[in-house]
Amino acid sequence: MDLAKLMRGESGLLVRAETRFRHKDGSWRTLEVMGTKFLDSAGDATCVLNSRDVTEQRLWEETLRHQALHDGITGLPNRACLRDRLQTLMHTGRRKPKPFALFILDLDSFKEMNDTFGHHCGDDILRQVAYRLQKHIRSADVVARMGGDEFALAVCLDSREDAAAVGGRILDALGPGYEVEGHKLSLSASVGAALFPEHAVGPDNLLRLADMAMYTAKRGGGGRFAIYDIERDSHSRDRIALQGELRDAFEREELRLHFQPFFDSTGKHVLGVEALARWQHPRRGLIMPGDFLETLGQDGLSRVFTAWVLKSALSQCTAWHEEGLDVDMAINLSARDLDDNQLPRLISKLLAENHIDPRRLTVELTEDTVMLEPERSRATLGALREIGVGVALDDFGCGHATFTWLRTLPFSRMKIDRSFVLNMAVQKEDAAIVRSAIGLGHDLGLTVVGEGVENLATMRLLKAFGCDILQGNYLGRPMPAKSAARHIARLSRDEDRETDEPESVLPGALLGAVPRSLPS
Repeated sequence: MDLAKLMRGESGLLVRAETRFRHKDGSWRTLEVMGTKFLDSAGDATCVLNSRDVTEQRLWEETLRHQALHDGITGLPNRACLRDRLQTLMHTGRRKPKPFALFILDLDSFKEMNDTFGHHCGDDILRQVAYRLQKHIRSADVVARMGGDEFALAVCLDSREDAAAVGGRILDALGPGYEVEGHKLSLSASVGAALFPEHAVGPDNLLRLADMAMYTAKRGGGGRFAIYDIERDSHSRDRIALQGELRDAFEREELRLHFQPFFDSTGKHVLGVEALARWQHPRRGLIMPGDFLETLGQDGLSRVFTAWVLKSALSQCTAWHEEGLDVDMAINLSARDLDDNQLPRLISKLLAENHIDPRRLTVELTEDTVMLEPERSRATLGALREIGVGVALDDFGCGHATFTWLRTLPFSRMKIDRSFVLNMAVQKEDAAIVRSAIGLGHDLGLTVVGEGVENLATMRLLKAFGCDILQGNYLGRPMPAKSAARHIARLSRDEDRETDEPESVLPGALLGAVPRSLPS
């Protein structure tokens, strides 16, 4: 803590810092120290320091983060952590990105082996595969378990020839037999690869293309390696065709907003809606955002698209208010939006034109988006908070936001990633993570949203855990404006509707298995 800075500051200035020291028993402890300056009537300064031991809380946070980002069977990074690492690799040396290959491998006939010898033997095989893969990578490379019998490797290399050589070495490494409980088993794998930046420049697309290459290898009979080939990818040709039509879609007014409601913890009262983009294509029908949002950046339409979303969403919000539907509005922003220093001014202008209280609008950004440039994010989000707009951290738990940035960036809301919420009613590990994340969010003064509510048991668990806001298809799917208005109006007229089922739908044992709070 900079005491000199504290003494120079104004009266009442609060400075917070953390420090580590070795306890007399030899262990390391973490202290959170807070300093406050006071001035007496004579102008003399007094500095008051308070501290508390936060060692257990920091250890719990690290444990929580490790569980969220690593596979419980092999100890390898999981899909979410892999995506984080890919994002980092893609943004190292931006002016001249370093090329790498992403390999996806699937174990051939693993399901039959698992069914024959039992899941405990299957888990042992997965651990042996993980060990062999780790032995054949360098410190700069990444190996992860995607789930099931799928693994992934990100390897820095320069050419397709290098990728083919690595693919061959992966097949050789997995070829020798496996010994499990006295049984000698043979196993092969199908391996596919996609190259950065040759094939894709985003984590999701690179994963998709490597997965397609893996299925090409598997269709060849297994035990093979294949590199993604755009000539065999009809989906890519469709995507290129869509890119050519997207600019005209604005002029033809083919873009639409659908609205998904979010509720209070009871699931009865609608608090607001989230605006979600759709493309109503004249021939292809309704196109989801994942199929055209990346094209926006490549075509230079990001700013145009964001302005359209804001204008459309806020206009709809005003129209609903005039009809007596009192709902808040949430919209999603991208990393490119944070580069636009005119964004706060545009939002302020549109709010004034539509006579909307800034507190009725929340912008949502994913962890990956915010952490690309944390300092830039702090400036833009801080300007939005000064206007009065809420800022939500979306997909919490599956990106790479550190707890330090979570404390210092100006968030007002935190949305727990749906991957944890979806299975929390049947997976006690997911329930533990969700409950702890809710406690962490509340400790930081944030409103916590649980998205991905697909059944009553999940809704009731979130309510029991103290989650503030609920969202998911069980409560309301994304709908066009008119359908959303009818849905909200119907719920408003029937606020006392029955939403509970017998207690048996909520696993009581699960509640007892989850820690009730973070360590103090």
